Amino acid sequence: MNLNGLNWDDLRIFLAVARSESLSKAGRILNIDHSTVGRRISALEFTLATPVFEHDRSGYRLNAQGREMLTMVEAMEANVLALADALDDPSSGPTGRVRIATMEGIGACQGTCRLSHAAKGCLSVACEAIVTTDSRSGLRVTAPIGVQSRVHPDQRAGLRSRAWTYTS
Repeated sequence: MNLNGLNWDDLRIFLAVARSESLSKAGRILNIDHSTVGRRISALEFTLATPVFEHDRSGYRLNAQGREMLTMVEAMEANVLALADALDDPSSGPTGRVRIATMEGIGACQGTCRLSHAAKGCLSVACEAIVTTDSRSGLRVTAPIGVQSRVHPDQRAGLRSRAWTYTS
């Protein structure tokens, strides 16, 4: 038996077939073709060097080795699901407060929408936008991050355009 050939996708397919007792039902559950399910089960049994299912016209049933394997693979699945829950836990992500100072026009037009979009999904991050009319010193004094707009000549076309400056 070569355990280096095992992969989680094959074990997920094994679980689906064991639970549904059918390649086509397992395929529908996993959103893959039933022929792919059959090939993956055959590949799994080849890798394990032993059959884990008995199959006939009524479907697929686990044999003794398959039932023993089912217990272990379900434990693996529980651990993978617990890991996913732990990684999705908002308390394990970024925390703290973000303060951004910006000029009045930028804060009203751009800042609040982009700030709320950036904070989406970060439940433990408090975002604070400080809007000021002082375009120079006020940005640096009130917050560690400042956003301001400046007008400069465009060298190529002789037109004036806007550039965003981020200071920290």
